[in-house]
Amino acid sequence: MLIAPIPLHPKRLRERGFNQSLCLAEEIASRLETDYTEVLTRRKETKQQAKMSREQRYENLRNAFAINDRQAILGKSILLVDDVITTGATIREAAQTLRREGAKEIWASAAAQG
Repeated sequence: MLIAPIPLHPKRLRERGFNQSLCLAEEIASRLETDYTEVLTRRKETKQQAKMSREQRYENLRNAFAINDRQAILGKSILLVDDVITTGATIREAAQTLRREGAKEIWASAAAQG
């Protein structure tokens, strides 16, 4: 199983200085004695979602992700890691991207539910 964090857009990563989902993915991978991979990239700068409706969140994230290395996910089971799951829009869009590119199974994990 591959452990994969939800990526931040490069601009947001510069502003924040770290990706909390990556930190969580590293810890999970360490405890499971497996590797993590940054197989997804955020190709679209999305707006903050805190005050958006479910439908607005889905629209905001449409086509937000891309795959870095299709061969790395082809036929694989992947555990997506995010910091918070609120409506599930981010995980859903990331999972659809992975599935479309050939991932076999996708699981999701988060530190909190909002």
